[in-house]
Amino acid sequence: MTIRIYCERCGFIFYRGDELTNPQEIIKKYGGKCPRCYKPLQLNPKNIKIMGVEEGK
Repeated sequence: MTIRIYCERCGFIFYRGDELTNPQEIIKKYGGKCPRCYKPLQLNPKNIKIMGVEEGK
């Protein structure tokens, strides 16, 4: 299953892959803000969504 971590405001994809990654590392990598829309990045468990996607779509 492919994992995607993206900006909820503009849709910029921070990470796409098959391995689970640490969201805190992604926040650090991008300096705490989205490079496209400059939205501050925060690790808020209330905003984490896990959704299944049909294969091939």
